Amino acid sequence: MDITIFPGKLSGTVRAIPSKSQAHRLLICAAFADAPTTLFCPETNRDIEATMGCLNALGADITRTDSGYRVIPAKEIPEQAELHCHDSGSTLRFLIPVALALQGGGKFTGHGRLMERPQGPYFDLFREKGIAWSMEDGVLTVSGKLTPGEYALPGDVSSQFFSGLLFALPLLEGDSLLVSTTQLESVGYVNMTRQAMERFGVKTKWTKEGIFIPGNQMYHPADCTVEADWSNAAFWYAAQGTGSDVTVTGMDERSIQGDRVILELGQMLRGE
Repeated sequence: MDITIFPGKLSGTVRAIPSKSQAHRLLICAAFADAPTTLFCPETNRDIEATMGCLNALGADITRTDSGYRVIPAKEIPEQAELHCHDSGSTLRFLIPVALALQGGGKFTGHGRLMERPQGPYFDLFREKGIAWSMEDGVLTVSGKLTPGEYALPGDVSSQFFSGLLFALPLLEGDSLLVSTTQLESVGYVNMTRQAMERFGVKTKWTKEGIFIPGNQMYHPADCTVEADWSNAAFWYAAQGTGSDVTVTGMDERSIQGDRVILELGQMLRGE
């Protein structure tokens, strides 16, 4: 069957989908708070559902509602929990340090080529910190306890490694410092993590040395809305910039998502 596509202008109103990146972060914070949380997130996807399933495996009780999620935090963390991350790299990298901080490790599996993705930055830290890990038949097993202290990562690795440690280190008994040994390339995503944590009462602070993370902190409930995804909205703002009559609703123009820059780029395309 031959299909011919002709150029043309678009018109209409589009509501952007919720941010997957923020949904991951808010669910993790809510799962380990000291009281239940309601998250408004009218749409979902497999990656978000993977994080929900793994958090339930760690003892939380998260259920999907018509408008989002109801999160009852974990009270008892199972020993050596088995976490199936499907094909979500964010889920895997976010929760490895969390499992180590809460219950001394766990077993991680996934679909497709997920378990082939490089985890070298974590493995290098594990050797330094005395944490055991093994990969066998597509199952990553980690065991040991995170201890307070300095954690150094190169700044050109995925921000997911920084975020995973950020979620976990405040739960330890002492203070920690998360250091980027080179210029941090994905600072926007790291700040998204810090912002989500702060909404749930967990504080971190940028210093000249790195991110200072006080220990002995507790996540607290924070009913909230997952904001719209600027990555998804970028297509529609680009359409605006090339002359289409498209309105995008539900966006937070104060968002710290890095892809919010498309708003300015669309204005430049229109000559504003």
